[in-house]
Amino acid sequence: MIGQGTSAMAAKLDLVIRSERRAIFGTDVSAPDNWDIILILYLADAEGERLTGRETIERTGGCPEAGRRRIAHLSHSGMIAGDIHGSADDVVTLAPAAITKVERWLDHAWARIQST
Repeated sequence: MIGQGTSAMAAKLDLVIRSERRAIFGTDVSAPDNWDIILILYLADAEGERLTGRETIERTGGCPEAGRRRIAHLSHSGMIAGDIHGSADDVVTLAPAAITKVERWLDHAWARIQST
């Protein structure tokens, strides 16, 4: 079990990370379930992997219908290239601008974490 000081620091870091995410992505796109999809696709891209909508939803561990709606929303928001309205077996990736935003968010969050 971590001590109270350590757990308070972890909570503070979580708030910093979420604050940076909202500042860069806005509240609509950075909602936790949407964010899981963004991170899954970011990591897949970093590892040279291409995922279908179905595989992405499976990795979130959530409800498939809700996952399809989230992917459609992120596609409509310009965060995802491709959507799964035609088929959940279509490949979805982060749009180039989204990759840039994720990297900017990571840089900002890391800088704030190091300064605390």
